[in-house]
Amino acid sequence: MGAFNGAYTGQRTHKAERDRGIGLAELLVAMMVTLIAAAIVMGIFVSSTKSVATGAAAHADTGTASTLMNELSRVIRSGVKNQLSGVEKPPLIVAKPTSLTMYSLVDMDAVGVMRPVKVELSLNAAGALVEKRFKATLSADGSWTFPASSVVLLDRTLPGTILPRSASNPFDLFSYIKADGTEVTAPTAGLTDTQMADIVAVKVSLAVRADTKSSATPAKLSNKIGMPNVGTDRTDLP
Repeated sequence: MGAFNGAYTGQRTHKAERDRGIGLAELLVAMMVTLIAAAIVMGIFVSSTKSVATGAAAHADTGTASTLMNELSRVIRSGVKNQLSGVEKPPLIVAKPTSLTMYSLVDMDAVGVMRPVKVELSLNAAGALVEKRFKATLSADGSWTFPASSVVLLDRTLPGTILPRSASNPFDLFSYIKADGTEVTAPTAGLTDTQMADIVAVKVSLAVRADTKSSATPAKLSNKIGMPNVGTDRTDLP
């Protein structure tokens, strides 16, 4: 009987231990493991979210830079000389590091009158590219002129922000190329009339953000854009 009671007591002790559940130490360990797992999952989620956002921003920057370069290429490549009072003027009217004004046949009707437009390209205070086009007036001597009262055909601000010249972006928006291939850096005041007469191409260097809050590296594009209508044979320019 004593042996039986001992066995019975042992069974009750084991059952009590099983029913006791998780102790404080085990609970703390379980909580720590759960917190570590949650932190790992959250870290992966945040990292993935940042990667997706950065990738989307980089894609937007590249698309915006391409749009800007295409428009600049269309305007500059259509640059044309203009006869003013019997004197042939070069395509460039103003040539500065971050702005230029020129005569262009951009968007001209192929079967219409060869009427140039005056195009102004500049940056506003926010770093966005502004394009203005002015309508030419036919003077009595057959010249196309652009008086102060010229009709504005187009006035638009293109998307994106063009970053200023800096240590990480050591190029002006516009630099200018002579027939011998020499690249001319314009001073703040711009090139002189004599210098502009020698220019046959414009180098455009873009560092662009589609969104100023973007964390992605800005998209950078550079292109030498020739002016075929100038009449100088430069086979190394697009």
